[in-house]
Amino acid sequence: MRRITLLLGFLILTSLQHAGAQINTFAGASFTPSFTGVRSDDASFRPGYSAGFSYIYWDFTNWFIKSGINYSFRSSEILDYPEYFTNVYNNPPVPVRMVYDQRSLAVPLTAYFAFYNRNENALLVTAGMELLLTTSVTYTHDTYGSSTLRSADLDNRFKTQLGLGVGYQRELTNFLYLNLVPSFYMDIRSDRPFNTIRLTMELIYGIY
Repeated sequence: MRRITLLLGFLILTSLQHAGAQINTFAGASFTPSFTGVRSDDASFRPGYSAGFSYIYWDFTNWFIKSGINYSFRSSEILDYPEYFTNVYNNPPVPVRMVYDQRSLAVPLTAYFAFYNRNENALLVTAGMELLLTTSVTYTHDTYGSSTLRSADLDNRFKTQLGLGVGYQRELTNFLYLNLVPSFYMDIRSDRPFNTIRLTMELIYGIY
């Protein structure tokens, strides 16, 4: 949480120092449908999504950086022992297939570079990371029901993921932009690391 607070504070102070006649600070909203899967031979991909608030600092023509906060839902079917369910007698222990859902709050830090511009259109490449705080996880089985663990019940609540993307930007007006960015992200610090294929749909508006 200290890293997240310092990151957001740095971005806000930087934008205030450069504020002037030129609009270089944008705010907006994003929605990101995705396919997510735990990085394991026995896991499968399932639909997921994230949605939230975007804060963008854009002081140069061809590149800008984004932060903000998102709510993230990721899901995968996994093979594991049913130790998370109560009143289950599995002797000898046998792994079963179950659905693993993970809900998190995420703070992104993403750099966008426009490598091609023509009129109101631009092609983008992106590179970024996200810091995630897991708020809950749920295990679901057809026979055993479901079991939910809250953030306080988890050994490691904090996760980090890195990603790359290539996308498109449309200038709708002088102050309003639409970003569409397919990307691939992977967890690098996680008890159950996810791979995520996603499409970020983002509308941003210049505020000063």
